[in-house]
Amino acid sequence: MPEPLADFAQLLQFNTPTRIEGRLLTFDTYDDAIWVELTHWFQDGGWVVVKNEAHLLLYPRDADMMRWFRAMKTGTPIRMTVRKDEHGKRRVIELDGT
Repeated sequence: MPEPLADFAQLLQFNTPTRIEGRLLTFDTYDDAIWVELTHWFQDGGWVVVKNEAHLLLYPRDADMMRWFRAMKTGTPIRMTVRKDEHGKRRVIELDGT
């Protein structure tokens, strides 16, 4: 079985679609993105708790998704699928509840 830290380092690259859960921290109005505190990631059929503090800058897939984010309050838990896009940005490609 792979080491959890090795898995976590690979997860943060988001080279493949990756299911994560986190809490909305704030909005990045310059980039039209969100900051999320990563709390869980999905691996081998279950959710794994993230023990170290990881804040991620995430970009919505489109303007409609950003409007959905803007309607949320800070601290709101969010489950989503993220993947690095062709520009190297962490893009939310699917959001639970939309």
